[in-house]
Amino acid sequence: MTVFEADRLLRCQTQEKGYFCNSIPSLTQEQEQEITKLRTAHMKEMNNFRNNLAIKRAELRKLQTADKADMDAINNTIDEIGTIRTKMAKIRAAHI
Repeated sequence: MTVFEADRLLRCQTQEKGYFCNSIPSLTQEQEQEITKLRTAHMKEMNNFRNNLAIKRAELRKLQTADKADMDAINNTIDEIGTIRTKMAKIRAAHI
């Protein structure tokens, strides 16, 4: 086993369960770097969506617990949450 193969094996074993390194044999170092680059970009994009989703959920909780609930604002926030989740699902599907 070469040093490169040992390093790759160690990196793949330390990734979260289900990471695709173990299922793609004989990747070159360039291919692994490109996969890592794509994966990192995808993770950053998803984190932005998750952060926005958390903000919208907090806004929704605030609206729902107000003394006088504004149903229009609640419904709009629910729609915004749905839009974010739909965008996430579409981008996730395109990434696979």
